[in-house]
Amino acid sequence: MNDNSDNVTYLNFNTKHIDKDSLSYFLEGATEYAAYQDAESFAGACLRGILMAAEKKVGLKNEKFHSDAAVIAVMITGLYMRQTGVECPETHLLDDVREALTVIKKGEEE
Repeated sequence: MNDNSDNVTYLNFNTKHIDKDSLSYFLEGATEYAAYQDAESFAGACLRGILMAAEKKVGLKNEKFHSDAAVIAVMITGLYMRQTGVECPETHLLDDVREALTVIKKGEEE
């Protein structure tokens, strides 16, 4: 079907011959995209609270304030994405930070 007034083309799928793998990949991608959108909104809301509290408590004394806040937002995004079950660069970053912060006592090494 072609709607010439808006220059939009609609596809009519033949439901008798659906490629289930392609459909699965499409749905997985759509789910991950939706999770990223939700994660960005969640991180933005959390970050606004963090910024307001930090600005009220200590003010803007350092030019790295907003850069540090951006790092926190990425980590919040990773936290959210892990909870939705989506593996992404942000979740790998959280793994790396957690590993770097883990203290291994002598005698406990694997």
